[in-house]
Amino acid sequence: MTYTKEERSNMIEIYISNNNNACTAQREYQNSYPERRVPDRKTFINTVRRFRHSFSLNDKKRVRNNPNEELQLNILLYFEEHPRKSIRDAARDLDVSYSYVQRLFKRGTS
Repeated sequence: MTYTKEERSNMIEIYISNNNNACTAQREYQNSYPERRVPDRKTFINTVRRFRHSFSLNDKKRVRNNPNEELQLNILLYFEEHPRKSIRDAARDLDVSYSYVQRLFKRGTS
């Protein structure tokens, strides 16, 4: 589900004012905005995480671009620097699709 910028902003404010507790924030949101749909607790966490990472309330739209050597090198360097990170973490942090990172590794091991 998509939320408006105002709804996302309210989620972040309530989450922070409730000591970063998603369950409490969810109840507070429901009490404060009874006419709105109530986001799942994971939605609070993901919205705050996305805001802290990008400082934006916009929906994150991924731009598909053609594979290039520089991007592939950046992905490989990412795992050199962060060996315990997952493919999903790398895709999110480098703004590429999960399947692109996965395909890169599948091609590299064949």
